[in-house]
Amino acid sequence: MKKEFMLAIFLAFTITLASTTKEVANLRKVSQQDDDLMKQLFTAMPSKCESPEAAFEKAQEEAQKMKKSKDKSFLKSSKADLWWVKKWGYEYSAYFFDFLDPVLLSKFVEEATKMYKDALATDNTKDGNYVDPFDYKNFITSEMEQAEKDKFLKDFKLINANYVKEIFDISINAVQLHKVMKDWKWIKNASGDYSRDLIDNYDADGDGRLNVREFILASIDSNRSNFGKSGVKNLFNELVAMLNAIFTFIDCNEDGFLSAEEVWKNLKNLKRPNPDDYNIFGANESIRITSVNDFFKKTHESKNGLLNKEEFTAGILLGLWNRQVEKTKILSDDSRSLAKLRWENRKKDKAFLKSLAR
Repeated sequence: MKKEFMLAIFLAFTITLASTTKEVANLRKVSQQDDDLMKQLFTAMPSKCESPEAAFEKAQEEAQKMKKSKDKSFLKSSKADLWWVKKWGYEYSAYFFDFLDPVLLSKFVEEATKMYKDALATDNTKDGNYVDPFDYKNFITSEMEQAEKDKFLKDFKLINANYVKEIFDISINAVQLHKVMKDWKWIKNASGDYSRDLIDNYDADGDGRLNVREFILASIDSNRSNFGKSGVKNLFNELVAMLNAIFTFIDCNEDGFLSAEEVWKNLKNLKRPNPDDYNIFGANESIRITSVNDFFKKTHESKNGLLNKEEFTAGILLGLWNRQVEKTKILSDDSRSLAKLRWENRKKDKAFLKSLAR
């Protein structure tokens, strides 16, 4: 009886173990799309990783080096104009984004431009019964004299000191947001005044609309859980697919999290049009490693020193947004990212050259 009991326990354990192993294998199974994109994006298979503990210890050491570094003057350029926004894509992480730009920047510009133009082309007067709660004409009442009405209609700045016609006229209003957020599946349901909420959260200049910079920020930050979801439109769909493949490639221990060490070891295999441009792997390696650590410091939320796929995707998109999007336009050059301050002819790191001269 005892032997039969022990045999039953052993069989149950074996079945459970086999089931668990199968579940883990299924979780780790790479989709065909990710596999195809990884082959397009990388030149070699990912390297093996150190333990998470060793990776975290290295990240801590590099953070200490960063604090002690004296070579900071060339990294101070930043054009972030929203007080609550981190300096994504700038400071030390600027090198990390410089390296990625040849692969990711054009796709970001293409998809961000389409998103903005599609929203701007949407009817801005009404969506069904929904009207713009921020319409300045709401402030003009029937009790006003005609001369006073004409005065306000001629210059909305008299109603709102934050009004700038050149920006306001090409910004997205609540009606347009109300329609596109619903049509593009940015919201789970259409209850409540979700477009007003979005403007309340992201209208940094307070003019009642989302300018280009505010709109692209809102599209990324408010949709973190929607990245890559079926049916969601105009949300960097192609770029997110690329980032998913990059994440899967770099996550060499397949635990669903990236460490700075994993990124540093495996990102060097990324296929880039001109391998010598903005190449962070080579001379002055300490600044390069610090650039990856700085990206992690600005991005990680759920687990100390590690990034899940959602955080990694959002971090890359926010860095590209901060470097390429202004209030009235989306840039395709480095006039905002200021890469020329860091690199000579896209190949020589100026900070490293300065350190040799000392």
